[in-house]
Amino acid sequence: MEESVVEDKAGAGSQAYHCPECGKEYSAEEAAQSGSFCSEPQCADQMILLDASNEESGAAKAEIGLGMLICDVSGSMEDFASSKVRVSKMTLMAKSVARGVWDLVEEMMEASQKKAYVALIYFSKEAEVAKDGEGLPFIKSVYEIGRMFGSAQEFADYLSASMRKAQRSMPKNAITDAIFGQDNTKHYTNINAALSLAHQIKEACLQSSLALFGGPDNIAVIKDVCITPDGLPVTAPNIRCLIYSDGAHNYPKGSPIENPFDNDETSVLITSFIGPESDSGKAQMENVAGMCPKHGYRSFFLADNTDSYQKLRGLFRMSSGVSGFCPNCMPHDV
Repeated sequence: MEESVVEDKAGAGSQAYHCPECGKEYSAEEAAQSGSFCSEPQCADQMILLDASNEESGAAKAEIGLGMLICDVSGSMEDFASSKVRVSKMTLMAKSVARGVWDLVEEMMEASQKKAYVALIYFSKEAEVAKDGEGLPFIKSVYEIGRMFGSAQEFADYLSASMRKAQRSMPKNAITDAIFGQDNTKHYTNINAALSLAHQIKEACLQSSLALFGGPDNIAVIKDVCITPDGLPVTAPNIRCLIYSDGAHNYPKGSPIENPFDNDETSVLITSFIGPESDSGKAQMENVAGMCPKHGYRSFFLADNTDSYQKLRGLFRMSSGVSGFCPNCMPHDV
C-alpha cells in the first residue's frame, strides 16, 4: 500500500520526501525506488518510513520533542536542602538537571539528539526563558548542548551561575524594598508566571514554531501513544514541562494558583517539590501536576531525603521518553 502511494506521487514529479530519523532527503523518484523506506544503513534495519515534505513551503517540518525545565530561583533555593545535606537546593537542582540532560547526550544517537530539545525557564517574582553564554534564549537541542559543554559538571556549573544571575536580575519593587528590605523580592515565588510561560511555549510548539521564544521554526511535534489503565489509547504530544520548586505560590500576595494546563486534554505538566512533605508548597505542587495517562497517578515527585534527591537526576531523562509522566514511569536504573 505504501509503495503505490509513493509511485503515484512520483508520477506527478512534484513531491519530495525525507527520513524522520536521519534527515536524509529523497526526490519522489528516489522514494519510489526505495519503497518509501530510508536506505541509510542506520535506518534500514529499523525500516524507517519516509515522510512527505511540506507541500506549501517545499521544506520538511522537523519532527521534535521538547522538554522544558522550569526552575525556581527564588532566594529560599539558596538554603541547604536539609540539615543533613550541606548543599543548597539551587546547586542540587542544577546538578540533577545537568546530569539528567547529560545522560541523553551520552545515550542518544546523534540523529535523536538533534530532534530532542531542551528549554530552560527560571522564575521567582516573574518567569523568563534562560539565556546562554551569548545572551540568546536557551532552547537547544541535546546535540547542541553536547557541543556547548565538555561534561555534565561543566553544564552544572553553567546552570548554577545562570540561576544566580537570573535571581539577581529579576525586577525589584522600590516600595516593598523600602519597607521589607532589599532582599525581600528574592523570596517571591510566582508559580502562575512559570506555568503561564511554559504553557505559551508548549502551545507555540504545537503550532509549529518556537521562533517567538528563540527556538526552531517549521517544526512538528512527535506524538506518543500511551495505553490507559482501562486499555484505551491516548495520544499526547512529546512535550514535557517539568517544574522544580521549594516554596508555595506567594506573588501577587493572596492570588490563587491559575494552572492553564488544567484545560488541556492531556496535561504534560510534571511537578517536583524540594522540601518537607509538611510544607504548604508540597500540596500546591502536587495539585497542579497532570495525571499520567498510562498509570492514572499524579505526575508529582517529592524530594525530601537523600534517596529522593538521587531520583531528581532521572526526572528529565524520564520526561524525554514515550511515557514519562509519573513515578511509575521512572527508569529502573535511577
